[in-house]
Amino acid sequence: MVETVKKLSVEELMKQPLDVLKRESANRKKHYPSKQFIPNIGQQRFLEHYRQRHPEYGHFPKTGFFLGGNGVGKTCLFGNIFVGVTMGPEFVNLEWMNLDLFRYFQDLRIKRKVKIRIVCDKADVEENGSVTQEISKWCPSAVFKKESATYYQSITVPAPNGEHPIYVDIKTHGV
Repeated sequence: MVETVKKLSVEELMKQPLDVLKRESANRKKHYPSKQFIPNIGQQRFLEHYRQRHPEYGHFPKTGFFLGGNGVGKTCLFGNIFVGVTMGPEFVNLEWMNLDLFRYFQDLRIKRKVKIRIVCDKADVEENGSVTQEISKWCPSAVFKKESATYYQSITVPAPNGEHPIYVDIKTHGV
């Protein structure tokens, strides 16, 4: 079971000895790296669509397109959204990524099992693929499963707070 992030106020943290603060900082960076994420302006524009439900229809967008060149942070943002959806809002930097979408999935996880599908190129989910690297970086508790010798086809994310775990199927295309 994943331990939830300890919430200490700034005042409580300031009272701690320096070695405790350094150890706590290192622990948070190791186990909860997504709490440190700050999106760039392009990523912020993309996130605006997921901050709240559509006022008329009550739904979140089912798909998202983030068009940009190499190195702008598309896969990095995906890794952080992945953490928020699979682990919950307390595992992301709420100052920048306070999305109703994360609370929706948290409520859903309490009620039932949730399955998610990622569609991408095979190269993205190989051991050194971009999707695999980003999910591993931002969600260290994710467990990857190989169905073939070269690429992953499923991910299981342990449940925080005794909720149902998240199962992620990966659908690939390409040779």
